[in-house]
Amino acid sequence: MSNLLLARNAQMGRHSLLPREYQQVEYIESTGTQWIDTGVIPSTGTKAIYDFCPTTFDGIWRSVLASKIADNQNAFFVSFNASDFTIGFGNNNYRSFSRPSVLSANSRYCVSQDKTGVSVNNIFYPYPFSNKSLSSSLTLGLLCQNISNEHSRNFIGKLYYCQIFDSDILIRHYIPCYRKIDFVVGLYDLVNHTFVQNSGTGVFSIGPILH
Repeated sequence: MSNLLLARNAQMGRHSLLPREYQQVEYIESTGTQWIDTGVIPSTGTKAIYDFCPTTFDGIWRSVLASKIADNQNAFFVSFNASDFTIGFGNNNYRSFSRPSVLSANSRYCVSQDKTGVSVNNIFYPYPFSNKSLSSSLTLGLLCQNISNEHSRNFIGKLYYCQIFDSDILIRHYIPCYRKIDFVVGLYDLVNHTFVQNSGTGVFSIGPILH
């Protein structure tokens, strides 16, 4: 790569990814009452990649991105509590692992989930049955689980970004930010050029400003 191209890329890296009306931040942080509706109904071709940091674990199951109809039906989820880490895709296709062996509080993780299984910081965790089909009528809840259109089991911690794909086509790319005119915190979707904000209660806190 030429020095000119390297300099151009470095210059571009100093600019925000967002329109000037929004201020990009390193992360948004949820206290366990905030959540966002992605508007995405998962299917067999759905893949999600997200970067997060859990700040606490307790006896409640919590998720960063999930939806399911009843327990483990038409499901797309990664869930965890103080002792267990559970992944699921489709109907009755789920597996549990020891949470302390997978996740620790105040550590950062990149998760990738599709029909084959879940990777956490490049360590792969398979479902009992790979390549199962998924047909749902529920949208994916972000920073919560959408269980039969009830949003609960909210995540407590930091979200750095989230991408959602449909058959390898990127359909959501969420960047943490706030709207400058009124300081409302949320996520900016680079794919659809829209700002999405909290659908729950309370407010998100933010990480350091990125320039």
